[in-house]
Amino acid sequence: MRWKSHVRCGPTRNPKRIVRDGEEEPGEPDPEKFMLTLEGEGLTSSPEAGQIDKDTEVTVTVTVPAEKEIESFKVNDEEKKDELTDNKYTFNITEDTAISVIFKDITEPEDPALTAAKQAVEKAEGSQKLADKKAAQILVAGLEDGTEKTELQSRLSAITEIKVANEAELKAALDEGDIATIVLESKIVANLVEINRAVKINGDDNTLEGKVIIYANDVVLKDLTVDLNMSNPNSWLSGSYAVQVYKAKDVTLNNVTLKNANAGLLVNGSEVTLKGTIDVSENGFGGIEVSKGADDYPDPKLTVNGTLTFTGENLPAIWIDGTTENNGWVVGSGFESMETTEADQVWFKVN
Repeated sequence: MRWKSHVRCGPTRNPKRIVRDGEEEPGEPDPEKFMLTLEGEGLTSSPEAGQIDKDTEVTVTVTVPAEKEIESFKVNDEEKKDELTDNKYTFNITEDTAISVIFKDITEPEDPALTAAKQAVEKAEGSQKLADKKAAQILVAGLEDGTEKTELQSRLSAITEIKVANEAELKAALDEGDIATIVLESKIVANLVEINRAVKINGDDNTLEGKVIIYANDVVLKDLTVDLNMSNPNSWLSGSYAVQVYKAKDVTLNNVTLKNANAGLLVNGSEVTLKGTIDVSENGFGGIEVSKGADDYPDPKLTVNGTLTFTGENLPAIWIDGTTENNGWVVGSGFESMETTEADQVWFKVN
C-alpha cells in the first residue's frame, strides 16, 4: 500500500530548525510579509516596494513632475490625497497594498474679475431680482471678450422672470423689455401701475393695491388681486376701475379678483379674455364694463372662458355701455341677459 502525506506550507512562514545537542528544535518563524506595489510616475518608498515584513513603517514619497500637481493619490483604491504631508505618506503595512498617483497640469489662478462676475451671475440666477441682474451685467460687461464672457451674458439673458416686493421693483421690472414674467413676492401698494409692453404679471396669490392700466397687447394678469381700495366705491368717481384696458389686444386675466372700485374691469376698445376664476363682486356699480370709448376706437370684445363670480344685487356682472345691443362684444359662457335700469346699456348677470 502507498501512503501519501499532506503538508501545509506557507510561503513566508516556514519555521527554522535549530540543532541542539544533536537534535533539531523548532525556531522562530519567518515574519509575515505583504506586497507593496507602486503604480504611477514619481512614486518611491522606504523600504523599497516588494515584499515587506508585516507592521513595518513605510514612507511613500511623491515626486511631482514640473508644471504638474497631484490630482489623485490612492491607497488600495481609497483616496488619500488629503493625508499627504510634504508629498509623503507614512503607514504601517498590514496587508497587500497598492498605491497609485495621478497628476494634472497646474491651472493658472482665475482672474478675480471673472470670479466676481461668475458669483454675481449665480446670485442673480438664484434671487431673480432685477437689481442683482443689473449688478451682474455691469461686471460681465467689464470682462475681456471671450467664451466665458459670452457664456455669462447668455446666462443673464436667460433670466426673464423677476421677483418684486415693492412698487419701485415692480415699475423697474416693467421698464425692462427683456423681462417676460414679473412675480409678486408680497402685497404691493402702488397708486398707479401702467403697463406699456407685453408682459405676464404673476401675483402668486398676492394683492396689488392700486390701479392698473393696460395699454399694450399680449398682457397677462394671473393669480392676482387688484384692490383699488376706494373709500366709497358706490360713489361714481369719473369711473374708477381696478383694471382698465385701453385699445389693446390679447389681454388675459386668469384667476384674478378685482375689487373696491366703481367697477372691477373696463374693457375699452380692447380684446380681453377671462380664464380660471374671475371675481368682480366687491364693486359699487357692477363687475365689468365693456365699451368702445370713442368712435375711432376698435370694437371691444370680452370673452368669458372661465368662471365669473359676482354677488352684487340688482347690479350687472357685465354691462355694455353706449349701445342697446350686444354686437359680439361679450361672448362666452356663464352669463345671461338681465333687465337694465340704464339707457343705452346691455346688462348681464351670472347664471
